[in-house]
Amino acid sequence: MFFLLPGAERNRKKLLTVLAVLLLCAQACFPLSFIDDAVHAVLGPVMQPVNRLAGAWSSMFQRLPKGSLHSEKYRSPLIAAERKFGHPLDVPGIAWLEVPVLAIDVKSGRMKLSAGHDFYLSTGQVVAFADSFLGRIAEVENSVAYVDLFNRAGQRTGITIQSDSSSTRAVCFGRGLSGAAVVDWIENEKKIFAQSTLWWRPRPLDVAQLVNAGLKLGHCIGEGSAARGDNMFVVEHSIPASAEGRVYVAASAVGDSIVAEPVVYHQTAQRMLLGDAVYGNKLCAVASSADFSPAVLSDHSRVCGQVVAWRGNWGWAHLQAPSAWVDRSVAIHSGHVRLHQAGDSEVIYTRGGFGVPRGLLLGDADASLFTPSANLDVWLAPQSLVVAD
Repeated sequence: MFFLLPGAERNRKKLLTVLAVLLLCAQACFPLSFIDDAVHAVLGPVMQPVNRLAGAWSSMFQRLPKGSLHSEKYRSPLIAAERKFGHPLDVPGIAWLEVPVLAIDVKSGRMKLSAGHDFYLSTGQVVAFADSFLGRIAEVENSVAYVDLFNRAGQRTGITIQSDSSSTRAVCFGRGLSGAAVVDWIENEKKIFAQSTLWWRPRPLDVAQLVNAGLKLGHCIGEGSAARGDNMFVVEHSIPASAEGRVYVAASAVGDSIVAEPVVYHQTAQRMLLGDAVYGNKLCAVASSADFSPAVLSDHSRVCGQVVAWRGNWGWAHLQAPSAWVDRSVAIHSGHVRLHQAGDSEVIYTRGGFGVPRGLLLGDADASLFTPSANLDVWLAPQSLVVAD
């Protein structure tokens, strides 16, 4: 016969309680999807009506904006600015195809486009933005294409070096992660100077009229020392902020359309509950008939915050002021798109990425957090921009 020590049962219950709390804390900090799915399967049908009742009850004591029903699709001024200033010069016999950008790795010299064989893209096509030559298409798949930027290792680009009173031909060699592209094979080295303009020069198999597009790579920058014998000219590669949204591909034959629109999902939503007992008014529960898991919440086209959890047809959004988007926003300055700088007071828009569509209005950079109305919108860009600076 066995006898338990006094208090053994009580200590066992304490130990199990502590263990359960630790497991719950671990799940909260490092959530496992299968546990979330299991909990939602059991409690999901109850949680949504409870949140709706809580929202209705709290609205009796909170003065909340009602908002109005709306269904008009948002048209971003950012996209209009990119199209206005990004289109290269028209050249006879050449059409510029507008293609959304999915990913940019500037240092390694690689860009991914959201179109491929389905948009009649092919290898060797020139990719540009405004008067900037960016590179050429290197690989094409059914719905994506990969561009080798001119600074990619091993990439050779013919250039014409133009100074104030003279010009000479040369070749730009990309070095990728090893450094800036090098200007070499110079026909007349006496005619090259620092800050000379580097104009793009077409290959023999390119359409000859492309030279009239006036594309350039940038300007010469001197590196090293002539006394040590390691002096050379390089060209730094920088992608215009506008080109993060879309670029233009030169084509001599086109399909039914010359514009490949980015994929953006949008659906109306309704506020269920504003606020949480633990996190306060920075969380908002919303419901929507969307058949996708949204990434961002907006109120009449102005971004409220990011959706942090979504189950079935409802979820939670983290409400954020525009200042929380400083590293993920762009602004329109003198008609041109540029990255937003911390401390600047201007109207800013989403840069895109992590499922957030590009060009959604954030508002004034120094604006405070606002309370969302009853009728909202949820958004998702399943293939959105990824930038590796």
